[in-house]
Amino acid sequence: MAATITTEARTWLTPAEVAARHDVNPITVRDWITDGIGVPAANPVGGAKSRVYLRAVRFGGRYRIEPADLAAFVARITTACAPADAAATAADDTPAAMKRRADASAKRLAGRL
Repeated sequence: MAATITTEARTWLTPAEVAARHDVNPITVRDWITDGIGVPAANPVGGAKSRVYLRAVRFGGRYRIEPADLAAFVARITTACAPADAAATAADDTPAAMKRRADASAKRLAGRL
């Protein structure tokens, strides 16, 4: 069972604890540390993405994460993946827009049959 480690007035989380907080597998947390997660770039060119990494340190070959670093990671992902314009998103949810999308989906599906 993983335990929170406290050193020099710092609290460190294990990947298993981070995984439990965010309902993911501990391997996913390790991937966030080593590979990062792709998020839309600020100035995308051809659908380019940038990568955001979860900051961690290694103690005895094991990763440890500070709660502040976890909060910053979540904030960066949330900000990067949020809609740029909430009004534009709301406009896409009008009944007319939903009908247009449904009709377009029906046409694509009919073309496959």
